[in-house]
Amino acid sequence: MSELGARLWKRADAHCIPLRAAIEITLRCNLRCVHCYNFDRERPRPPVPPEAELSDDEILDAIDQLAEAGCLYLAFTGGEALLHPSLPAFLERARERRFVVRIKTNGMLLTPPRVRALAEARVSAVDVSVYGARAATHDAVTARPGSFERTVRGLRHARAAGIALKVNACLVQENVGEVAGMRALAAELGAGFALNPFLSARYDGTRSSLLKRVDRQALLDLYRGPLADVVAEGGYVPERSARCACARTNCGISATGEVYPCIGAPVPCGNLRERSFAEIWESSPAMRRIRGLRLDDLPDCRGCADRPFCKRSTGTVYTNTGDVTASEPFFCMEAAVTREVHPQGAKHERA
Repeated sequence: MSELGARLWKRADAHCIPLRAAIEITLRCNLRCVHCYNFDRERPRPPVPPEAELSDDEILDAIDQLAEAGCLYLAFTGGEALLHPSLPAFLERARERRFVVRIKTNGMLLTPPRVRALAEARVSAVDVSVYGARAATHDAVTARPGSFERTVRGLRHARAAGIALKVNACLVQENVGEVAGMRALAAELGAGFALNPFLSARYDGTRSSLLKRVDRQALLDLYRGPLADVVAEGGYVPERSARCACARTNCGISATGEVYPCIGAPVPCGNLRERSFAEIWESSPAMRRIRGLRLDDLPDCRGCADRPFCKRSTGTVYTNTGDVTASEPFFCMEAAVTREVHPQGAKHERA
């Protein structure tokens, strides 16, 4: 990050300016991923009827409100964002408002005509979910035969169109042995790579997604093996606080208009059908509470020796425990593993 960029984010954090936002434009999806955080895709129908989702005009208005609030970076997500027939109109409005736009997708619909349209709309990047280095593994996670082939094909189409790519992978039991292969695939495509080991319980209250988390030994083997270089890069903060970007520089808007502190933190703060974004952002008690969290508010974390290595996310903690101040066992385990693999990390963190 440039010095100017660092100053921008520092100022946004200090003044709670929502620089980065995600709008969930639909809950519909063409996959049934076993770890989906929205709702259990094995159920016969979603818990929210389609007519309850935001209309095109409401999404366009949300884009305008975010621009007025100072947002610069906007992501369209879902469900599957590319399933929304009005996505081109949303992209046009975002371009008019001078947003830096990303699309979060499973990549299956990245056909040559669509990626050309995304490039013409000046989409800055596409984040594509990949769940394995082999078709059998990826397709087992998505519950859709043939999805791996279509996703990789979509990635190649996007690369050919000159769109920046990032491969997002969730670590689950099915793909724990293919992390190196997923990284190699991303490198082959000239894409960035991010691996998230922190699964969330579902927003509909079901928790079977958590059964897919890897155990301690599997994580330790990864951190000593295919991810050793990532662990060694650091990011360990001796004085780590309770603060994250939730409700400070990040925000999210659900498909039904709920404003969240982050799209990954489904804490209801107000609905755009009842109040403006600015009013919710500035005065919601839940929003204020989260942005005001201090280490003293987290009793389990204050004296923890693993705190410098902890990647605690307010959203995932809330989703998995129902309490933004609670400790979450998997985060605690991951921090302990990181410390075991790279015990000197915190000492090398710059002041």
